[in-house]
Amino acid sequence: MKVGRSQNITRRIATHLAAAAIHGATADCIWISEPVDRLAERERDLLAFCGTRWKLTAGGEYFQRADMQQIVRQANETGIATREVQGRPLGLSDNEGTSYTAAFQGQPATAADLRLWVARRVPHPDAPLIAHELFIAVLASGTDVIEMTLSTAGRRLRITATGQAQLSLRHSHGPGWQIVAGLARINGVTPDECGLWALLGDDE
Repeated sequence: MKVGRSQNITRRIATHLAAAAIHGATADCIWISEPVDRLAERERDLLAFCGTRWKLTAGGEYFQRADMQQIVRQANETGIATREVQGRPLGLSDNEGTSYTAAFQGQPATAADLRLWVARRVPHPDAPLIAHELFIAVLASGTDVIEMTLSTAGRRLRITATGQAQLSLRHSHGPGWQIVAGLARINGVTPDECGLWALLGDDE
């Protein structure tokens, strides 16, 4: 597990992936935060948190057998918001799929960014439209932030939009519901009733 900071996150990640490839390794999962103030201080605090729990290796920013979910939770609790999670969730085998998560502002104009984000990550032609309709439906609840998750497993794709407020029936089963139901294999409401999901593809 590598903990670090950068003013150019795309270039920094590419550098690490290239270095890992030389040794036949790759990154299972990458967590990216929103831009933060006091960047060096925040990094020191997170490194100190990791240093009290896991063994350092190969320098001062690499930790053996570190729990990524615990590190991300600590970051979130100290005010470092998640921008995106890329890669295979921890605890899944290599053939069980990939997951992408990102938080979007609860504003209608954000929907265009969402559709582009989806199109760049999954090839299913209906995925951007379905994600859009889920986003708009959850947005109607008045939530400030909507978390979007794309989870793949084989030929299956699950798209989830989750807000911070429970959805009323008119939000969860509004006009967009028929569009999603017509394109998705199955769809529904999340257990906490704050979000919507749709499943595409088959089990083959």
